[in-house]
Amino acid sequence: MRSNISVIFISILIFWLLFAPKTAIIPDTTVSGWVSNAVSLILMGYVCYDMKYLPTGRCRTFDLLLLAYIGISVYSVYCNIGTIHKFELEEIEGVEGFENTPRGATSVKYLLYHSVGLLASCLYIQRIADTRHIKTLLRTFIILFLIVLIPACIEVILTPIDGDDLTEYSFGNKFTLGYYFVYLCTLYYFLHPDLDSYAHKLCLLFLILAMILTSIIAQCSTMIFGALIFLFLSLLTSDYVRNYLASAKTVILSVLLFDIGFFLFATWILQYDFVQYFIQDVLNEDLTLTGRIHIYMDIQEAFTESPWIGLGYGNSMVISRYFTDAMDSQNGLVELFIQVGVIGVAVFLLLLYASAKTSEENNIPKYPLVAFIYTIFGISIVEIPFKHSFIFFLSFCFIQKKRFSPVFIKYIQHYIRYVLNKMNKNHYFPKEDTPMPAR
Repeated sequence: MRSNISVIFISILIFWLLFAPKTAIIPDTTVSGWVSNAVSLILMGYVCYDMKYLPTGRCRTFDLLLLAYIGISVYSVYCNIGTIHKFELEEIEGVEGFENTPRGATSVKYLLYHSVGLLASCLYIQRIADTRHIKTLLRTFIILFLIVLIPACIEVILTPIDGDDLTEYSFGNKFTLGYYFVYLCTLYYFLHPDLDSYAHKLCLLFLILAMILTSIIAQCSTMIFGALIFLFLSLLTSDYVRNYLASAKTVILSVLLFDIGFFLFATWILQYDFVQYFIQDVLNEDLTLTGRIHIYMDIQEAFTESPWIGLGYGNSMVISRYFTDAMDSQNGLVELFIQVGVIGVAVFLLLLYASAKTSEENNIPKYPLVAFIYTIFGISIVEIPFKHSFIFFLSFCFIQKKRFSPVFIKYIQHYIRYVLNKMNKNHYFPKEDTPMPAR
C-alpha cells in the first residue's frame, strides 16, 4: 500500500513537470517556475541512488545518450544568449505583431532544472519498468489526463473558433489538446497491450474517435491525421506490418523521410492532383498548408547562424519570428536542427534508435511505443512534437512483458522452500548422514 502511494505521488510530480497546463493551474509564471524547479529536485533526489548505474546498467546506452542530448541542449543555450538577445532587440520591418510576441531567451538555469527533471523521470520509469508498479503509474497518468481532457473538451466545444487565427484555450491551443489525446491513447494501449477483449478495443476506439471529433470541432486537421495513424497502427495492422515497423532502421528512415523529405520536396509533392485533392477537399486546407511552404523557404537562413550546435533549445519562437512571420518552423526535425544543430539532431536520432532497438523484439507490451512513435512522426511533418515529453515516452521501451513484483517473487521462493522441507520430512529425500542398516 505504501509503495503504491509512493508511485502515485511520483507520477503526479512527473505529470506536473512534463504535461500539466501550468499556467491554467498557477497563472503566476514565477510561482509556477518555482514549483517546477522544486519538482525537478524532488524527482532527482528520489532517483539519485540510480545515478551510479548510468555507465554500467542495462539502460546505459539510452541514459548516456540522454545525458549527451541534455548537455548539447544546455551548451547551445549558453553559447547563443548574445545572439538571441540581438534578435530580440533588432527591429524587424514587415513582421506584424512581433512587438506583441512573448519573447525571451531560454535561460540556462531553467533548462538545467527541466532537464534534470526529465532525466529523473526516465530513470524512475527504468526502475519500475519490470515491476507491477508500472501499472499503477499508467493508471495514475490516465486519470490525470482525463482530469485535464474532460474540461478541455468542454471548453473546445463551447468556445467559438476565431476565424483563421489560432484560438487559445485555458490549457493551451488545439495542438495541445491533440497531444493530450495521443498521450492518453498510448498510455491506455500500454495498460492493455494485448487488446484481448472487445471492451479494451472499444475503449481505445472510443478515445481515438473522441480525438477525431474534438479535432474536427477545433478545426485541427493535423491531429485528425495523427488520430487516423494511431487508429490504423493500433487496431488495423497485421503482425507482418508490426514487425516491419518495429525495426530500428525503419524507425530512423521513417522520421528522415517524413520530416526532411517533406521539408525539401514539399513543393514537388504538392504538384500531384491526388495530394491537392486530399489537402483541399479532405483536410480543407490551402495548398500552402496554412503558410508552411513559405516558412520552409525563409527558415533555411537560420541554419547558417549556428549549424553545429543550433541557436539554443527553447528559443524557437524568437528564431522563427526573426526569420519568418510564424511562431515556429512547423516541422519537427527542422525545429531540432535550428535549436540543437547537427550534433544535437545526431544524438537525438541515436537516442531514438536505441529506444527502437530495445523494442525491436516487438513483444506485445512494446508495440504501443511503436504506434506512438509513428503517430508523432506523422504529426511532425507539419508540427513540432519532439519535446521533452516525447523523450520521456521513449523510456517506456524498457517496460517488460512479465511484471512480477519483488514481493510476489519472495512469496514464490518461500513456498518452494516450504514444499522442499515437507518433502524432506516425509523422507522423499534420503539423508546423507543416515547409516546403512547392518545385515
